[in-house]
Amino acid sequence: MDSIEYWTQDMSVSWDELCPPLKALEARVSLIVSNYALHWIDDKSQLVAVMHRLLTEQGGLIVARILAMPHLNAFLMDAQMTEYNTRGKTFSTEQHLDIWRTVCEGKGLEVKLLVKSDAKWVYGRQDMIDFCPIIASLSRKVFGISGPKLEFITGVTYDRYIRPDAHRLNPNAWTQFLDNHSIQKVVLNLHELLLICIKP
Repeated sequence: MDSIEYWTQDMSVSWDELCPPLKALEARVSLIVSNYALHWIDDKSQLVAVMHRLLTEQGGLIVARILAMPHLNAFLMDAQMTEYNTRGKTFSTEQHLDIWRTVCEGKGLEVKLLVKSDAKWVYGRQDMIDFCPIIASLSRKVFGISGPKLEFITGVTYDRYIRPDAHRLNPNAWTQFLDNHSIQKVVLNLHELLLICIKP
């Protein structure tokens, strides 16, 4: 449509680093919608501050679906948390909710809705193989690891997605899937957060 403009902007940067056309929208944006993107950004406080600045006064709205990454630390030993650099970087669903509520309210937004829901994503074999690098990329970004350590975290993250009720992690879950060609469908069990907040 001729009335729509598309821009590409890294939203992990500060306000001063935004592109000029986006900064020109300060206090003029009535609605910000995000679908499975905000969890990629480490500095949530800075992100929310930028969105707050873009929103119109008295009614600017944020609607976001956010992926809550698995709480690996609930299953890792203390030495493993140190080895794989996960300490303080994985959270329970309740902690995810508290983090987003605290950040939004701390930046002056009123949280209208913040809830968790369970979702099941069904992938064919090749689609799952294509999707796994995203899991690895997010793990590399969050934990700052590579090589065998990244393979371990990718394996246990995949394991949590396919076996949410398991009491022990299986670091070989991903390689076992690759080796077993009879597995043609995978169901990922995800925790989603729905966030709706308003600028009062």
